[in-house]
Amino acid sequence: MPGERRLTVDEDLRLKMLMPLFELSNALMSEVNLERLLALVVEIVSHETRADRVSLMLLDKSGQELAIKAAVGLPSDVVRTAMEKVGRGIAGSVAKSGKPILLNGEVEHKDRVVSGRTSSALCVPLAVGGRVIGVLNSSKTGEENRFTQSDLQLLSILAGQAAIAIENARLFQSVEIQQARLEELLRELLKAQEEERERISAEIHDSVAQWMVSASYHAQSSSALILESKLDEAADELEQATRIIGQSIRELRRIVTDLYPPALTELGLQEALRQNIECFRKETGAQCRLRGGLTQDLSPVHQIVVYRVVQEALNNVRKHARASEVDINIGFQRGRFRVEIRDDGQGFKVRSALEAGLSEGRMGLLTMKGRAEMLGGSLNIESSEKAGTRVTLTIPVSLAGSARRGESGVRGGVA
Repeated sequence: MPGERRLTVDEDLRLKMLMPLFELSNALMSEVNLERLLALVVEIVSHETRADRVSLMLLDKSGQELAIKAAVGLPSDVVRTAMEKVGRGIAGSVAKSGKPILLNGEVEHKDRVVSGRTSSALCVPLAVGGRVIGVLNSSKTGEENRFTQSDLQLLSILAGQAAIAIENARLFQSVEIQQARLEELLRELLKAQEEERERISAEIHDSVAQWMVSASYHAQSSSALILESKLDEAADELEQATRIIGQSIRELRRIVTDLYPPALTELGLQEALRQNIECFRKETGAQCRLRGGLTQDLSPVHQIVVYRVVQEALNNVRKHARASEVDINIGFQRGRFRVEIRDDGQGFKVRSALEAGLSEGRMGLLTMKGRAEMLGGSLNIESSEKAGTRVTLTIPVSLAGSARRGESGVRGGVA
């Protein structure tokens, strides 16, 4: 019977050891919020080790410093401000070595704000795949309270489970952030599409539609004059109708080209830019130069974004800048494609222009920024009154990816 009693006691102890692991494993499967997960970990550690103070510290992005992310029994100001450099102090030493430390006897604290003498301290690494991501600290006060080797083993197992849970929660958090960003970009895309439709509709209504109505009136007038045998006047009306129809055809071609320039598909980005610049020169009389070139193919998506940004920048120069010279530089730099459009025009206050455009529904500059960000790039606008403007587009480019995508038939086109 004594043997059976001893077996029952051993099983009870084993179950007691396994319960915290079950709770943490359950958290791993069910708790994906990082902040709540960290709080749960320190609560479990505090309960199972009967510690007076518990803190969970994680390494920063540089991997050089630990910061408290959750704690039990510590003042809030300590939690907010306490930091430990890797290699210094108990926590820093554990983070550097990846090995746990158990100290019994009075332990000195770097932070004297924490009240009560520490009689025992236990610190174990949080590691995933051999990589330390943080540490778990536990401490007790009072001479009668000491951590044991059993506590060390239990906390080490808990730390292993906690580290996996933390990495999973971080991954989920990262996915959530990416998902939110994707949804935001999709909303921006849909908004940009609607704004583009609205702009095209207004452009056609204000030009081609009205011109065609006018041409129709001239044609009807011509028919009436023919019936009255006023042939000379009828010929004049037909000539007016013909002139307006020709003007409408040219405007429709311009609108279609703006929607997607045929040269971009047929001749490539560089030649499409040259044609756009030539039209700009003829319309404004300003000197406009294209410098640099494409040493490799860009994907169709990259090409259209670059083309649109240059097009919108030139439109702004045409409408507002009163510039005499415009320089456009394009080229690859360290895995990124860079476009710079610089003019010597009158300039403007960037922030005021963006706010005014937003309030008045003119989204040109904001659309340019949105297009760049959709590709993981950036668009910077620098300008001041009477000092010209510089627009810089930078987008990341995969060398292998862009080369493969170039095989689709859309060429970069080095002329």
